[in-house]
Amino acid sequence: MRFVPFVLLAACAGEHTFLPPDTSVDTEETDVVDTSPQETDTVDTSDTGTDADGDGWTVEEGDCDDTTIWVNPAWPERPNDQKDNDCDGLVDEQFAGITLVDSKVLVNPSDERRSDLVDVNLLGDVERTVSVSPAMTPGVYSLDYVGGRSAIVQIGPRVSGEGWSFTDGAGKVGEIGATGAATVLWDDSATEYADGEAPLGYYGVAAHPDGWYAVSGGDRLWRVDPDGTMTVLAQWDCLEGTEGVTEICPVDVAVDRFSGEVVLFGYFGGYAVWNEATGLDIAVLDNPETPAHQFWSTQIVDDGTRLAMGADDAGGVGVYAWDEDTETYAVHYAFPEALLADAFQPVDFAVDQISRDFFVSANRDWNPYVFRISPDVPQSGVLYPAIFDPLDPDYVAPAFDHEAQSILVRYSYAP
Repeated sequence: MRFVPFVLLAACAGEHTFLPPDTSVDTEETDVVDTSPQETDTVDTSDTGTDADGDGWTVEEGDCDDTTIWVNPAWPERPNDQKDNDCDGLVDEQFAGITLVDSKVLVNPSDERRSDLVDVNLLGDVERTVSVSPAMTPGVYSLDYVGGRSAIVQIGPRVSGEGWSFTDGAGKVGEIGATGAATVLWDDSATEYADGEAPLGYYGVAAHPDGWYAVSGGDRLWRVDPDGTMTVLAQWDCLEGTEGVTEICPVDVAVDRFSGEVVLFGYFGGYAVWNEATGLDIAVLDNPETPAHQFWSTQIVDDGTRLAMGADDAGGVGVYAWDEDTETYAVHYAFPEALLADAFQPVDFAVDQISRDFFVSANRDWNPYVFRISPDVPQSGVLYPAIFDPLDPDYVAPAFDHEAQSILVRYSYAP
């Protein structure tokens, strides 16, 4: 999940200035059930599934304990109760910090470009820094976790432009283990394509619950298996398609870890879903001429909410939620103007599935930052670097030459 400088598209982005959701869970309602014996109805559950505890989630939908309402896929994890409250296969996980991709900016051709994975704890202090070079060529990265233990890193793109040129000119998918060692699962640098058949970049990566990795590009969706097998799941027209048709141009991908659906938000406001049964369904086409929205990072909340970070044609920048019933977007959180002052550029975001807080990576003057944002609270805090306060009027940015890229949330787990 992350932003890539989509060189074919970035020129279309205008200037934007960066509103909170109701994340409360109503647990007070109590249904009064008439248990009198005067009449008995026979309920056919063959279509609806089994929901013995009446929490609205059936066993078939993923309720891993149908004897209690405190356990189902939409419920946040409650630490120290020895229950898998959210049915993700992990017991009593707790927020442990974030991992950020911090890349050295290639200012001069002679500079050594490097990218590090930086683990930041709850207090904003750096716990560990791991270089992903040389196994993974330094470049632009996307991150996701596999079972909460190891990171998947995807780099690209194959396309290049002024200021962005990669020696391998392709994409890679690899694992970064607990020790920081990188293992490349798939490498496209040796693949030869006929004229016009090369992928339009490699951008986002997300782990699928069945153990493979979904990788998005500008014009196609791949499946990468742990053995390195790459399969094209779907392909579409992006900008230079048949008869000039633009279907969708996504720069990120997310996977619903309960349903397995793959979600793609287009850079020019499109929305598409892929699943194994029906394939690709593009619900909203991209509109590169007059986009109502521009999206560059995608997340799925455990309650099923599909979110994308981007901008709208009214000048707002924030996080938008997809409404499946109306097939439209609603503002989920708008970044305060003060946060965007002085050329701050939000890049990527991650959601803490326990608190529903956002963690947003951003850049200013080649300096990386991470903001912790609670949608119910108007103010936001700088988590990283812990010693800096960019909202301080007397703040002077240090002379760094780094940029923040992808970000994800880390958890600790009960043994």
